[in-house]
Amino acid sequence: MMTLYPLLSPRRQGQIRGALGSWRARPLATRYQIVCKHGHDLTDETNLYRTKMGRKTCRPCALRRGRAYYNGVPEKDWVK
Repeated sequence: MMTLYPLLSPRRQGQIRGALGSWRARPLATRYQIVCKHGHDLTDETNLYRTKMGRKTCRPCALRRGRAYYNGVPEKDWVK
């Protein structure tokens, strides 16, 4: 898109800026994240849990999800 950007009309340039803005706002893929959404470090192997599919998961968050599920607490009511 950026190769054609200077050749396009201002309307199309605005559309490209919007598309690139939404693309940049997307969260990183899990494999590139170094911190979970609750602030736990994912580079430390003690905080890291790998699923059977090879995905990285935060161990403290996984334990909290398991405990909340066992106790019947809905996900929206979790406390950091």
